[in-house]
Amino acid sequence: TWEDWYDAVGEPGRDRVIALDLESTGLSPWHNSIAVVGLYDAETDTCAALHYPRTDGERMSGAVKRLPPEVVQWLSDERRFFVAHNAIGFDMYFLWNAGVDIFKPRWFDTLIAEGVVVKAARRDVRVNLKSAYKRRLGKDLKKDINHETWQAPVLTIEQLEYVMHDLVYLPELMEAQLKEVAGDTRAKAMTLEQAL
Repeated sequence: TWEDWYDAVGEPGRDRVIALDLESTGLSPWHNSIAVVGLYDAETDTCAALHYPRTDGERMSGAVKRLPPEVVQWLSDERRFFVAHNAIGFDMYFLWNAGVDIFKPRWFDTLIAEGVVVKAARRDVRVNLKSAYKRRLGKDLKKDINHETWQAPVLTIEQLEYVMHDLVYLPELMEAQLKEVAGDTRAKAMTLEQAL
């Protein structure tokens, strides 16, 4: 629950990295809703899957549902530093439409970073989360799950494990990407891309 997460993590300062990942009812941030807000704090080793299932009468798609005010406020806090994979192309749109001020926290997008880090000139090098985890950390990530069931009344163990595995290595992935570019010209490119 939100209360359990807040009790465990509290109010992290600006340098404490929180991994974030969303699961949604569909791919459109204008027509679909957030079903799960996944959060992970490495410092306390705390993972949360904040689940927002459909209520009676709601369709799978439709009006964008807002998050609870206390969650919106916490996610909008300027003290937050989030690491996410594909934040700019997915998560941030959903959060904005759910009431979160995405411009207050700091962000590090590991998808953007992987594009900077990859040295190959080949255009077919994958930078998705599964490929980035394997390339940088040697971790195999299971990415096959039925995405149509996130709005069920209760999440399954498989869904909870899926959320957790997407999150828990994101801070480590960010560190590996930053270490890879340290001391070369890609470091400036990384700073620029993340700022953009």
